[in-house]
Amino acid sequence: MSGKSEANGKAMVQGIQLYLDQINQQGGIHGRPVELLIFDDQNQPELAKEVALKITKESQALAVIGS
Repeated sequence: MSGKSEANGKAMVQGIQLYLDQINQQGGIHGRPVELLIFDDQNQPELAKEVALKITKESQALAVIGS
């Protein structure tokens, strides 16, 4: 979301949210809405690793999209 490619990060989030809005308008997945959780690795590889580990340990995320 931030760092050298801030515009790309925002565009990615907007595109994903538009898609999820369509899915949720159709009833979600198996009747459950899909929620987008946003984490910022500031386009830094070491921080990206830490954030990915945090996602897998502390959230119920089913997928990680991005770095």
